[in-house]
Amino acid sequence: MSVLRWKAYLWSVAMLPGAAAFATPPAGHGAHPPIPGRQFFLQCRINTNTDPIVVREQVRIDAADAPATLDQVVAMPAPLAPIRIKEYIPRAVLDQSAAPSADGSGPCAIELSIDGVKQSMQRWLVAGDPARDRLVSYIGTWRYQTLESNAQRNDLFKLFRDELTRDPTLIINAPKQANPVTIPATPGTVSRLADTPYTVRVKEFHPHFAIDNRTKEPTNQSDKRVNPAALVVIERGEQREERWVFAKFPDYGANGDASLPLRVTLDCPQDKE
Repeated sequence: MSVLRWKAYLWSVAMLPGAAAFATPPAGHGAHPPIPGRQFFLQCRINTNTDPIVVREQVRIDAADAPATLDQVVAMPAPLAPIRIKEYIPRAVLDQSAAPSADGSGPCAIELSIDGVKQSMQRWLVAGDPARDRLVSYIGTWRYQTLESNAQRNDLFKLFRDELTRDPTLIINAPKQANPVTIPATPGTVSRLADTPYTVRVKEFHPHFAIDNRTKEPTNQSDKRVNPAALVVIERGEQREERWVFAKFPDYGANGDASLPLRVTLDCPQDKE
């Protein structure tokens, strides 16, 4: 069985749709280790049609030269969800890799590197795994698959033909489940995940998600799939969480916290703006 190994050390936080989030170290930070006593801040700029909204908050780090688990929540203007700062590493590396399986079995994997003006990514794609066989970004959509016969090749050509018109779906990964669950991203869809205590309900779907400048509420600008987004409700007993997931930002909103640790991603073909 192929194994994906992740070591993710976070310096800045995830980017919000329509907002730029970044840490604000002084110039030359990369040339020397953190200075003892230095303060760190998270600054998020939310662009609007009028004046931008800037949120700035100090990151609670006790020692600049020591790793720390933070779990610090930064409130955002409604209706945006809070930003959670999870971990601080003073000297970090990002390592995502796939390794040959010990017994020689498992799916094929390929490392994809994309350099673009709006977004750059480097990621391993694993064939046959709906949660890991595709990469969706600002630049485009990539999917990695392997074939064993001419019949599979013909089916793949049909998939290419329907790729830009297929219905959007949600891919749900539950802890300790080998295979993800795929459900339609249609409002009203309810799925009780088999052999788990979780229920997932699709509350809203917007092909062209945006924030209304007047009401500050989510709105849909058009029927074109420019910025597909879905609002999902996750329940386990008395626990309940609403979560926005975005096709262009597959990591934003995908993972829950320790109480509702489902990974939910939106798989939706996108139109050009």
